[in-house]
Amino acid sequence: MNDKLNFSCPVPLSQRPLQEYKSFKDSWGINWTTEPLQQYGSTFFKVLAFSFSVSFFLVYNSNYGILSFLKCLEYSLLFTGLIAFIIVFRLYLSWKYIYERLIISTVSYEESGWYDGQVWIKPPSILMKDKLVAKYEIDPILTRLKFTSVYIVLSVFINFCLICF
Repeated sequence: MNDKLNFSCPVPLSQRPLQEYKSFKDSWGINWTTEPLQQYGSTFFKVLAFSFSVSFFLVYNSNYGILSFLKCLEYSLLFTGLIAFIIVFRLYLSWKYIYERLIISTVSYEESGWYDGQVWIKPPSILMKDKLVAKYEIDPILTRLKFTSVYIVLSVFINFCLICF
């Protein structure tokens, strides 16, 4: 039955929303958002540590001894939060794009190039399957990224207040 559904679908395999989800989920740099919470936190901590080391190196070496070590640390934490926010926001937008492609009832696609755009209406069985994947696979990832971004924004705000006052 699955072959029959694939045969009747005119959308190229690489542009089907479920296939985009599978390839996106397995891609490097993004797959850590699908891991369990403890592994997600560990990987996110590694991202924070790397961005902190880069930002501290840049801040410390660019001020020519004008700032104290504590101020260098504060600025580095601020830049680390900004970098982390950009990363999380980019991941959120990517997952949101896949989510919307799954829940919408039509699929826009190109057969051979940008000039021949087509629209395919999903049959109810495929639409239901796509919506289930969106609801139970992607929605928790989006929620996790939202909470992560809220914590990052709060930490950046607190650090900004510490720097200013």
